[in-house]
Amino acid sequence: MNELKQLVKIQLDELIELIAPLENTPSKRDFVDQVIRASRSISNNFNEGFGTRMIGEKLKFFDYSKRSCREVMAMMDEKWFIKWCDSQRRVCLVEVLQMIDLQLYRMIQYWRKRR
Repeated sequence: MNELKQLVKIQLDELIELIAPLENTPSKRDFVDQVIRASRSISNNFNEGFGTRMIGEKLKFFDYSKRSCREVMAMMDEKWFIKWCDSQRRVCLVEVLQMIDLQLYRMIQYWRKRR
């Protein structure tokens, strides 16, 4: 669980640093806003699910977090973004997102069995 918490924090920090140069690019403002919202949603929903004792609520928030993770991964795969950004940093961020996605999947399966 602690590893997942750390990964969730790392992905948000890395993403914000990676896209920082785009913040002042008017044509990319929508992308920047949406990818930051989705990245924060991973963290916010994970923490909300972690903080509740009700299994149904845990499942709901962990699922939201997983969906947001998938959204960020999809945005990282947009052609213009792949061409624009540092590919090594993007690949590392996508790997972190894939680890988060897998761990959330496992956690959701665990809590479904305990229902």
